[in-house]
Amino acid sequence: MHRFKHKYYDRNNEADTNVTDNPSLVASLFSRKDTLSYENRLLPMLDLTDLDDATFDYCRKLVIARNDTHAWIKLSNEELLKSCGLMAKDPVTGKIGVKVAALLLFGKDESIASFIPAYRFEAIYRNKTYGRFVLNEVTDSTRYDDRITIRTNLIKAYGLLMDFVYKHLPEKFYLQDGSTQRGDLRANIFREIIANLCVHREYASNEVGLFEIFSDKVRTCNATKFTSSLRTGSISIDELENYTKNPLLFKVFRELGWGEELGSGSRNIKKFAPLYYNNSVIEILNNERFVFSMTYRDVVGDAQAGDVNRCENAPAMSVKSCEVGSAVEHNNVNVDKLTSISIGTALVSEFVSGVSDKIALRMAEEIAAIYVVGQLTKKELKEQLELTEEQIKIDLRELSRAKLLEQKGKDKKYMLSEMAQIKISSFWIKM
Repeated sequence: MHRFKHKYYDRNNEADTNVTDNPSLVASLFSRKDTLSYENRLLPMLDLTDLDDATFDYCRKLVIARNDTHAWIKLSNEELLKSCGLMAKDPVTGKIGVKVAALLLFGKDESIASFIPAYRFEAIYRNKTYGRFVLNEVTDSTRYDDRITIRTNLIKAYGLLMDFVYKHLPEKFYLQDGSTQRGDLRANIFREIIANLCVHREYASNEVGLFEIFSDKVRTCNATKFTSSLRTGSISIDELENYTKNPLLFKVFRELGWGEELGSGSRNIKKFAPLYYNNSVIEILNNERFVFSMTYRDVVGDAQAGDVNRCENAPAMSVKSCEVGSAVEHNNVNVDKLTSISIGTALVSEFVSGVSDKIALRMAEEIAAIYVVGQLTKKELKEQLELTEEQIKIDLRELSRAKLLEQKGKDKKYMLSEMAQIKISSFWIKM
């Protein structure tokens, strides 16, 4: 950590933000730079009485079902913790202490609320497509159809999240490999996804762990911590195979049969997802938040789906599909300049406020330029529209704040956000 003139600055895209007077942002900055993971920390007042005996007994029953000679069966609670590396000697006091990972896995509800008050998971079901949810039309309800808030330890939370999956996701007929025994694809796929949500999360952050089910897509979102072993931006599921964020948490999940040896079962997800839904698409975004999404159903049946065919015949528009939620393909060269600027103007007028008409028009031209080409760097956009450094810097910052633009890839090119792409699709549907 370094200071400049006694002030702390945090890098945000291409800007250096002074966070000195914001204690929470300074704490977040130090946390990201801390080489000791949060799960490894010893909490001074945490001891065995803060852990739930019933959770230990439940874990023993789970391992007996898989292996009746498992070492955990004969171990006491304290011995079990030591065998998993969940207890260690405090280098300051010299006393044996309990790590945060033990509290997360086995803690009593009141102990978790006391030591980690921000800890919680939200499981939400919405009976609408993800694209329709992002559009947030005035006629749509903002309420969810089902929701549970989970503040219990990870062992119990995992079971509650799996129950939520079984409640809201359809079961598909499937016979296990080489047998006549019927299997449950939901268990094969979502045990890995939920294990990832529980294990690969930065618990030092106050952000909630989010598990959302829509009528066409499942989405998880949780805070993460940047590491050199996993690049940022859009990544493939193959890149997760050798990545484990919290090895102590993962070790216990693996013993319980809830996680595979490599990447918490990324290969299982790739194997079983196409069996659950033939056109399944998996998307992973690794930035300040780790977002995983997987489609599991067509949007047919949604109120907007009937208009998709009209969209597919939209004149002079080059897109992969006009299905709500699909990404706009690069090089929309057939879209005339007036149409692209009209699209930019509509987006700016709806999502950007507090700017003059002159600046709004300039932002609309910037969106239009990116829409036509697909992706542009700040330098390319500046040169193409003949803008000053200050103009392009301010505009891109405001458009990013409005969630109309986002940066992806090593070259940090700007492209339309998913929300902007969905909104543009709705423009064509209404034409």
